[in-house]
Amino acid sequence: MVILRLIPIFLFNAELQCSLIDSAIDIANSVYKTDQATSVVWWHEDTANITKILKCYDGVVITVSMNYGIDKKLQAIYKSTGFKQTVFIASSIFEYEYFLDMLKKCVIVPIKIILVLTKPGVDISEVTKIAWNNGLSDIVIINEESSGNITISTYFPYDGSDCGNYVPVTMNKDAKIIFPRKYSNFYGCPIKVTLYHFLPYVKIEENNGTVTAIGGIDGDMFMLLIRQINASVIIVRHAKEGNMGSVINGTGTGSFRDLVEGNADILVPAGLVNTGRYLNTQVSHVIETSDVYWCGPNRREIYVWAKVLYHFFSHSAPYLFITSIIFTIVTTILKKIKQPASVSKDGVIFKSFKIFLGQETKFETNSSIINSLYVFWIWFCLIVRIVYQGDLVDGLHKPFLEAPLTTLEESVDRVEGFGGIEAFHELYRGTSLWSRYTVLRLHEVPIYVSKVSDGKRFLIATDQLVLHQLRRVVQVLEIPVTKPHMCYYMRPGWPAAKEMDQLILRLIETGFVDKIFEDFNYEWIKTTEAAKEKQNFKPIDMATLMACFYGLFAFWVVCFVVFIFEIIYFKLTQVKSNK
Repeated sequence: MVILRLIPIFLFNAELQCSLIDSAIDIANSVYKTDQATSVVWWHEDTANITKILKCYDGVVITVSMNYGIDKKLQAIYKSTGFKQTVFIASSIFEYEYFLDMLKKCVIVPIKIILVLTKPGVDISEVTKIAWNNGLSDIVIINEESSGNITISTYFPYDGSDCGNYVPVTMNKDAKIIFPRKYSNFYGCPIKVTLYHFLPYVKIEENNGTVTAIGGIDGDMFMLLIRQINASVIIVRHAKEGNMGSVINGTGTGSFRDLVEGNADILVPAGLVNTGRYLNTQVSHVIETSDVYWCGPNRREIYVWAKVLYHFFSHSAPYLFITSIIFTIVTTILKKIKQPASVSKDGVIFKSFKIFLGQETKFETNSSIINSLYVFWIWFCLIVRIVYQGDLVDGLHKPFLEAPLTTLEESVDRVEGFGGIEAFHELYRGTSLWSRYTVLRLHEVPIYVSKVSDGKRFLIATDQLVLHQLRRVVQVLEIPVTKPHMCYYMRPGWPAAKEMDQLILRLIETGFVDKIFEDFNYEWIKTTEAAKEKQNFKPIDMATLMACFYGLFAFWVVCFVVFIFEIIYFKLTQVKSNK
């Protein structure tokens, strides 16, 4: 009789479990993507239920039994499938809690889970509390109440009543949205952030150690996101020195330690994408592609004495030489053709040169054409001398510069060192430049840029926005170091990361991010152009003044040689005339 009484109980439990499994299959078929693997996890359940899911579910299924040391294999399974779509069949809360506790150690992107509780009368608030403590919000709970009804439940952590509210909410079985948005409005609840002061991206204003305002390109964007989701901010840590860091072998360094250890939800500013950061944190869409170049000291002035040669390389010098040659040729030809009765013994070249120098010269001849040419030459010399002197004064202020820097390989031998932040150091691993590279902390970059601008013989890798912010003039090599992507980094497993990423994507698609960068560049251009328009009168330095004396001495030598030549020429002419 006992056996006959137990048979209806077993049949009822089997029928009940089939109803729960059918509900889970229906929900999975409606919300899960069939082109992605769905993990079906169980522990002490009848394998017939698993077989039914395999038969009725439309997508790919990976079955995971927790009976065989799953804690050792869970991380490998997560890397292959991600548990992004999971159906968990549990007979007790302990099984479900143990699974989440093991998964929390390796999860990066939050998972979606359909939880089937086969044991009736389970306290759902305890289930949602465990979910919230483990950072799981995309959860649908299917269970049987004490009354025998099957219910579908979830929870909304931010609903205006409390921050971190895990009170269960019963869902309609025919609901179109099974996994609704839960982080579009924080109702003033806080988001924990780690800040790093680095202009022009983040500007931190503080009073007595308390942050009073957050500005900068990324700082303004972050505050816009906070206002959009109606959240408040708790600043876990704000730094002005050190490095942003990365994640090495699962251990965070610098500011990334706060994300990896779960102390902060998001890191501001956005950072460069590298393997360690990308694999161990949640990343947003790319908000910017940075332009990183090698920057070196400005070209030094060399050969100050060579400024005396500028007389022969000014803009007016070619016209003067060409006109002089034409004048000399034409005047000489006319002299031979006309054969004037009275001409000076001085040659045409010597006469024209004396006129150019403003010396007294007698050029009157019996030919009106030749006389007119000399008159035109006088007027020409008056005009040209004014222009020539202007070019000469301008030339004294124009420096003779050393050859520009071209490539890194060619430039490293012309400076005393080169380097940048650690992220750029990895680009030269395995090359001869690796050991010579000087790794700088992030806060040292502006200091080094200023020193390089002031003449320090050092090459530094930095992006253009930093140069614009510092308003420093440096020599920029033509070939870029890299064009890295910039993303926001968020805590592994943070359930609100997807909502933040969607808001960032909207800002990108609407052009708001581009507008922020364009405004910054506009302000830089406006300031730069204003500085160019402002005339700065700089006196001639001693080196340039000495160059003028070198030039005078050089011309004195030339004049002395010409004088000696004329004496010798005069004596030879006198000797011939006496004979």
